[in-house]
Amino acid sequence: MDIASLLGVIIGLAMVIFGIVTGDGGFSLLGNFIDIPSIIITIGGSLSSLLSSNKLSGFIAGFKSFALPFKEKSY
Repeated sequence: MDIASLLGVIIGLAMVIFGIVTGDGGFSLLGNFIDIPSIIITIGGSLSSLLSSNKLSGFIAGFKSFALPFKEKSY
């Protein structure tokens, strides 16, 4: 497992949450940044555009490649 990839994701998320929480409202403002319909539109639109611009086999292979940085390298 590549620890740098995992740390990068965790630190990135932590910095976004830290930036929101350290504002004037603290943790009470965290809910203002989560909007389920917007998340569905963003993820659904992204997946739809990827699917329409690639073959199905390439689309599926793209999802499989997400795990590559976290797998042990075999030489």
